[in-house]
Amino acid sequence: VGESAAAYDPANDYFAVAEVDGRIIGSIVIVHQADQVARLRWFLVLPEARGAGLGRRLLEDAMTFCRQKGFKSVILSTISELKPAIHLYESVGFRLIEQHTHEIWGAERTEEIYEANL
Repeated sequence: VGESAAAYDPANDYFAVAEVDGRIIGSIVIVHQADQVARLRWFLVLPEARGAGLGRRLLEDAMTFCRQKGFKSVILSTISELKPAIHLYESVGFRLIEQHTHEIWGAERTEEIYEANL
């Protein structure tokens, strides 16, 4: 996160947080890359804030930013176990383009790469 914050370009990058009573309960970041591609990162919603549409709102706002900035596509990495997140990604146009099984966070997991063409 620190590296991205240092390289943050407000003209091409997007950072949003959701707060309740001054407490951050969700976040999403879009980082520009070469060739008009954006990468979605740090999309998190605390468990107690899930199920009320906050994640969808964060994601849709980030995708709107990407369209307004003229990105051709958005990519993201996740793990196959995160089924509710994957369902949300697919509902806004992301499609699975790669899978790799390797050690992530101390366990064997399947990393999945998704892309949404804009």
